[in-house]
Amino acid sequence: MLTKPLQGHPSPPVTPTQPPGGKDRAAF
Repeated sequence: MLTKPLQGHPSPPVTPTQPPGGKDRAAF
């Protein structure tokens, strides 16, 4: 699952509630 957000997906499985923005990528 961690491999998906690393690739650059706008909807990480860790926090699906947050909107697809730069904050999600910054968290990882």
